[in-house]
Amino acid sequence: MSLGFSVINLFISREAHISDRFGEKLNERHVRQALDGVLNRHGIRPTFAMVACEEASDRHAYTLFIEAPGQPDGVLSLLGDELEKALLENYHYDYCRDLGQLDALRVFRVEAGALEAYLSVCQAHGQRLGDIKAVALHHLGDWSRAFRGWTLAGDGVGLEGERPQKRCRETINYGEPIKTNPHAD
Repeated sequence: MSLGFSVINLFISREAHISDRFGEKLNERHVRQALDGVLNRHGIRPTFAMVACEEASDRHAYTLFIEAPGQPDGVLSLLGDELEKALLENYHYDYCRDLGQLDALRVFRVEAGALEAYLSVCQAHGQRLGDIKAVALHHLGDWSRAFRGWTLAGDGVGLEGERPQKRCRETINYGEPIKTNPHAD
């Protein structure tokens, strides 16, 4: 009898960690495995790493938010390329990319303070500090407004601190401007 209860809890838990804006059905476990694999292959231990949907210039893309002091932008861009390939193993994500509903994964370099900003946003959305867990895939969008940093140049849109005008379905309402890339000049 407890077996049925455990199975139901597992199902509910898995459903709570799925991001599905256009039918892509990304789940926490797949994103965690892909992200850990990419980071381990390159021996990178970021202080913070998370993937979430962002919208810029009316285009949606999942974005890797990463705080990795000492890592060059080129290495982080390479991580993004490899993570995108791993996400494309998900049939539904690949299909949404083929249909043009989602752009390629972007990489947002968080300059500093990612964990503090993450905790603040989660608390602002009603989570108690002790209940907040680090996740590889977050259901909220608009994290680029919460973190100090910039989107790395690449295939994505909304680069070099450009602010998205529209939001993914669930958004964060933070009006502080993000810092532009100090190395862009």
